[in-house]
Amino acid sequence: MLTGRSFLLTTEVLGVQKIAGKFVAVTIPAKTVIRVTSGPTPTDSRLVEVVWDGNEMLMFAEDVQNRGREVKGGTAGHQD
Repeated sequence: MLTGRSFLLTTEVLGVQKIAGKFVAVTIPAKTVIRVTSGPTPTDSRLVEVVWDGNEMLMFAEDVQNRGREVKGGTAGHQD
């Protein structure tokens, strides 16, 4: 289960954000910490809801696991 865990992205990853009622692809830069707020679920194991820099969006669970490194107590945002 990924819910409630934070990850430092090791490479840039695409996320999907709802902006003005439309879904838009957003590039989340490397060295960014994201926090998984929901998912994956039994009905959809592919997508998770995340928060990045105060923005809610969807990402593929596979991207979180393969392009992220779990951090304890991480705050969603950019890490230098």
